[in-house]
Amino acid sequence: ALSQATTTVSQLLRRFAQYTGVSQSSLPYGRGWYHSMQLEVNKRMKGGLYFGASYTISKMMEATSFLNANDAGPEKVISNSDRPQRLVLHGLYELPFGPRRKFIASQNPLVRRLVSDWQVNWVITAQSGAPLEFTGAQERLFQSENNPGTVDRYFDITQFAPLAPFTLRTSSTRTADLRAPGINKWDITVQKSVEIR
Repeated sequence: ALSQATTTVSQLLRRFAQYTGVSQSSLPYGRGWYHSMQLEVNKRMKGGLYFGASYTISKMMEATSFLNANDAGPEKVISNSDRPQRLVLHGLYELPFGPRRKFIASQNPLVRRLVSDWQVNWVITAQSGAPLEFTGAQERLFQSENNPGTVDRYFDITQFAPLAPFTLRTSSTRTADLRAPGINKWDITVQKSVEIR
């Protein structure tokens, strides 16, 4: 519109008449960081037993959003991907039945096919839950240890209060001490290998 020979009066009366509009683009701001210690142990034993364990203790932080719209920089807060503790126990046991094994070492082809090559596998996973996020107009007054974790009352709601009108928020949007339920999962498999000719 400004490249034409004439323009509108309303455009000329604007504060910055040389511009037809203002647009806002996202700035490349923010960062995240992760620290962890990882430990893994594996052991293969005689008799067809193998087991292992891995443990991770970690902390993941981020600064990718603003606590208040007019803040100078992003808020440093625990990441919603943070899972501070993770334990995995896994193993395998080849059952001692069949030829060259301790029990039922029959050479009968039918018995051998039925009882040999069985194994039990397991994976047990225990992991912390995600930090809870509070994005409404509330302020955290204090930290409470009275968090029953039930369906009706997961945490002590008295530690939060509505934010007073026209005030800036000071409490973090996520809390490291209030977390969603974690993972406590047991996977067990019994399997048989069958050779097909």
